[in-house]
Amino acid sequence: MNKSANILINAMLNYKKAFALLNGNLLKLLSMSFADIITIYVSLFTLSLFSAAIEQPLYEFLINLPNPAAVESNSGTIITISFILLYAVIYLLLTFLQPISWKIAFGILGIKHTYKKIMRHILLTNLFLILFIAAINLYHDLFTTLNKITGITAINSYFLQLSYIIMMLLALYLLLVSYSTLFPFRKSVLFAAKNFAELLIPFILILLTFAVIHLIMAASFYLHPYFNIVLGFVLFLPSLSFARIYFMLSVK
Repeated sequence: MNKSANILINAMLNYKKAFALLNGNLLKLLSMSFADIITIYVSLFTLSLFSAAIEQPLYEFLINLPNPAAVESNSGTIITISFILLYAVIYLLLTFLQPISWKIAFGILGIKHTYKKIMRHILLTNLFLILFIAAINLYHDLFTTLNKITGITAINSYFLQLSYIIMMLLALYLLLVSYSTLFPFRKSVLFAAKNFAELLIPFILILLTFAVIHLIMAASFYLHPYFNIVLGFVLFLPSLSFARIYFMLSVK
């Protein structure tokens, strides 16, 4: 049996094992889901406050963009400060909230890590990842804006979108590796690169799982909006816990 077949078999066995572990730890699954609800709700609430705060400055900035000398405005400064504050607040929120679910996940696998150890790891990892994601968003937004305003295609729009998606998936991949191993970020990157062939199938299976859930939830919305919310609790939240357990099994 060749190496590729072994990788695929191990990926499928771990997929099945992850389901079995969660099925045998329903209380911990509910605890993880509740922690994820809090994390998602607080993050979305923060984003809504941010959106409300920059709505008027952003409108002024865009109106004056073709001729910035026409009207003096501090909208650009407000937008810049708002974005910095947003990333800082989200960074702190995720640093303190994410370790709860991951500590429970490690416990299901019989791995004992303190909340403090996981928090310190996420504190450093998130710093690198948020800077990386901010750079990706800057790259995307900058060239999208240049293409629209100048009318000159600085980067082909198809390539721009494709490269943006690939880089965001890379950030997600590094996040999963780092959180699942608790290696220092540099070691996590090296581990992720060295074991890319073995971890690619589990990563793809996680993406496919969420893709299927997204399609189900999108279809349910047309039946009734509340049905979509119910499926979010029944399918999406447990899938976050499943993804943690499954990827942690994959990196062992």
